[in-house]
Amino acid sequence: MSKDTSSMTTAAYDERARGWVTRLERAEKARTGCDLDEARETVASRLGVLPGSLENLRRGRTKGIRGWIYERLRAAMIVQLQHEIAAQKHELEMLIQGGSRPDSGEIQEVLAGLAALRLTLQEGSR
Repeated sequence: MSKDTSSMTTAAYDERARGWVTRLERAEKARTGCDLDEARETVASRLGVLPGSLENLRRGRTKGIRGWIYERLRAAMIVQLQHEIAAQKHELEMLIQGGSRPDSGEIQEVLAGLAALRLTLQEGSR
């Protein structure tokens, strides 16, 4: 783990990882239309961990996430955020091509979403 996060506590790592697991599972569920258990199994398979490990993490039943799981989650989260940014950029392009004005609420909402995603990506990359 990088220098910027060296002052984080074990609980802070767990909390960040818990958020990542939740987001990854929700994204998988939304993408495929499967239920949460199936989404968890898919995410766990991609990460090379057992679904129970993700469930325990998500429910706060850990005493410190293992470094290799944290790093795999971080890498998966970076990929997920990059996909979300690409989708937002596409949405912005469609709005522009559709004639939306730069000061329209729709475009401002997409730009705000992009800014939030980029900030999250920057924080997750540390």
